[in-house]
Amino acid sequence: MHQKLKYYLYISETKINQLYSQIPQKLLREIASELTIGLKPAGLGISATFKKEQVQETQFSRLQIVVQSLEKHMPKDIGSVDAPGVYFKGILPMFWGSLPTWDNTRVVYFGGATQQTLLGLGGSAHHLIGQRGDLKVGEPSSDIPSLVAVLYKELQLKFPNLEYFFDENATLDVIEVMARQAKGTTQTLEFFAKRLAYDSGKPTPDRINPRQKSVLFGTPIYVALAD
Repeated sequence: MHQKLKYYLYISETKINQLYSQIPQKLLREIASELTIGLKPAGLGISATFKKEQVQETQFSRLQIVVQSLEKHMPKDIGSVDAPGVYFKGILPMFWGSLPTWDNTRVVYFGGATQQTLLGLGGSAHHLIGQRGDLKVGEPSSDIPSLVAVLYKELQLKFPNLEYFFDENATLDVIEVMARQAKGTTQTLEFFAKRLAYDSGKPTPDRINPRQKSVLFGTPIYVALAD
């Protein structure tokens, strides 16, 4: 089977390395071998060669192995935008861009929506392909509280102290406002992400004002241009 080439916009090296290090060596060799079946050297979608069952890894080969491992061995944990699991994936028209934070680092935000769900994805702009060097030594690679605070500021909303703590409701509130107010050109993007916060919008006995739509916030493992 021919491996489809992707044009990546964002790859989180931090998440990939963390997940990759947890894959057992036996399974790692199995997945790596499977990814070479039927691939011609000129058509490789991953940059990997195999010698004596060892992988000559690159950023792209590790990404493919991690995604393959999750999809094959944790399928129940992977959902869609409208029904997210621990992870979720999809293809949507999305607007995106990087924003400055309070400490002069940068975060990147991807926003989109289905008919049922408002979606926001956020992470460090350091992981944008072709944009390296924004991350200072000792800084966190994905400053989610800072990202949420930046979104509140950009929307000129009064926000709680999210500089150091993650507040799920406050995060979903700003994702909802961002999705409704954002304007500009969108691109159709493919993504695979880790869920951070989700509200199905369904009424509950203790909920006076349920959301009109589901709201989902995650941090991407990768984002690529879709055909």
